[in-house]
Amino acid sequence: MIALKKMRTISLILFMTFMMPSLLYSKERHPYGTYCPCKERGWYGERRPVMTEKEAVKLIKDFYRESNVMVGDIKKRRHFFKVEILNKDGELIDIIIIDRRTGRMRSIY
Repeated sequence: MIALKKMRTISLILFMTFMMPSLLYSKERHPYGTYCPCKERGWYGERRPVMTEKEAVKLIKDFYRESNVMVGDIKKRRHFFKVEILNKDGELIDIIIIDRRTGRMRSIY
């Protein structure tokens, strides 16, 4: 009986050690933001500054190229751009910030 409990405990520890991280951090989730996967941006994780509103719009359009969305109001801040994402009817569906120093994007809506 004690041996069976030890085996279950060891199995659980091994599962949590090796399998849980892969389940928690799957490729589909981006809890801390993402980069646009386009040719001009380079390899994943490469830092590339976004200094103008024109660059920010291009980055958003590249990121949403397969979606039916529009870029709304853009506000330039000291360290980021705040971009409104609108659906085809002009309704707000998301607000994205783009870090001006790294190009990292994330939703704040």
